[in-house]
Amino acid sequence: MPFLDLATLLDPGARESLALQLARLLVGEIMAGRVAPGEAMPGSRSLAQDLGLSRHVVMSALWELEMEGWVESRPGSGTYVARTPPSEFPHAWGGCPERQVMPQEPAFEVPGHLRPVSNLASDVLDLSDGMPDARLAPKEALGRGYHRALQRHGDDLLRRGGSHGNLAFREHLARHLRDARGLSIGPENILITRGMSMSLALVAEALAVNGRDAAVEDPGNPRVWDVLGSAGARLHPIPVDGQGLDTEALEALAGNRPLALVHLTPRRHFPTTVPLAKERREALLDLARRLGFAVVEEDSDAELTWEGPPHLPLAAGDVEGRVIHLGSLSQLLAPGLGLAYVVAPSSLLDRLARLGQRLDVEGDHVLEWAVADLIRDGDLERHLARSRKLLRDRRDAFLRGLDEELGAGFEVQPCHGGQAVWIRTPPGFETVAWVRLCLQEGVRVHPGSHYDFHGRKLAGLRLGFAQLEVCEARRALRVLHRGLAALQAARQG
Repeated sequence: MPFLDLATLLDPGARESLALQLARLLVGEIMAGRVAPGEAMPGSRSLAQDLGLSRHVVMSALWELEMEGWVESRPGSGTYVARTPPSEFPHAWGGCPERQVMPQEPAFEVPGHLRPVSNLASDVLDLSDGMPDARLAPKEALGRGYHRALQRHGDDLLRRGGSHGNLAFREHLARHLRDARGLSIGPENILITRGMSMSLALVAEALAVNGRDAAVEDPGNPRVWDVLGSAGARLHPIPVDGQGLDTEALEALAGNRPLALVHLTPRRHFPTTVPLAKERREALLDLARRLGFAVVEEDSDAELTWEGPPHLPLAAGDVEGRVIHLGSLSQLLAPGLGLAYVVAPSSLLDRLARLGQRLDVEGDHVLEWAVADLIRDGDLERHLARSRKLLRDRRDAFLRGLDEELGAGFEVQPCHGGQAVWIRTPPGFETVAWVRLCLQEGVRVHPGSHYDFHGRKLAGLRLGFAQLEVCEARRALRVLHRGLAALQAARQG
């Protein structure tokens, strides 16, 4: 009997059931070649007796193996190891040639505009942008909601869901956005996506393909430029100053060519954090009304404002359906959730949902239900209240550290919310060389040229503070200080 010693490997106190444990152990025996393809398995009665288990446990384990394709049942004869196993490791069955190693480079030409993803070492502190601290996410409440969703509605939620996202989630999210952002919307005005880039990609695919013109902020967000450019849009940078997007420059551009859309971050401009002035907000909406282009506003963390009256999004003042509002719950809870949304007229969302189906991007409907519970039970608002206080404290500590470690010459743009600050560097400062020195010591920041549409030198950099505890921020700022000292020493030498 080849399976007698398996009894010692079973753990009745483990989370996994005895049946599943036994099934996995039997797979191991099959893959190790201790039973061959086509060989008969012991009967359930004798196997149960030999292993000291109930027959129900053994039959459940054998049923699991049959469902996975490891064994096959022959009526009136018994259970046999499958002749064609499902293993992804065919060499375990013997007689199969050894696999070749996948080459590092493809044998065909890849377009040069495709840049590889940048992977940071695990010990690098990334200050290049602000993001939520995942350690602070309401994990217990989210876990309860996830468990309830699976327990009560698992059969429905684990099927392919609605193309717009879970209805209950959209209903609760609509109420939250009415209260928090002043948006007069219903669930039919919300499309759930897997992130801000996906939201923008769907909008771009709908409105800005085939070389249509799109205006973007300069300085601005390279991610936005990549997404719009990949959709085929012809991009036109519009200057941003201390009042936000220059609407006069936008009007001059729009007067010469028909714009499909204008993308901007009006609440806190990315990267400089300046808000769009009231007069320019009105001028922008008036231009959209007269010239017929769509206004696409990103507002990922509106709820994280702690000083002064919060600015309403452009969509809150839009009664004609000219503004497309992009938001993100990942930026409020945890970056790994991958949960964002588009707010727009329902007929447009129907078209965007069709594009999403074409890409076969399926949402996480269990997660959506769990977050709906967070909103309904007040856990989201409690989390946001704690986050606002904590972020204000972290910002204050971060700014004190900046002043102590970098000293005079580095001017901070006033920051009344959000998760990052903009620092204006001294005239002639060698930001690129400084950034390289900092990365060598384990801290990543981007030079100002990263945010300039044409890659020109820009006297500033964006530093994220939200994801760092005070001690972590201090450690990172000391690295910035040492990089500054090394740069100054090299210049003097």
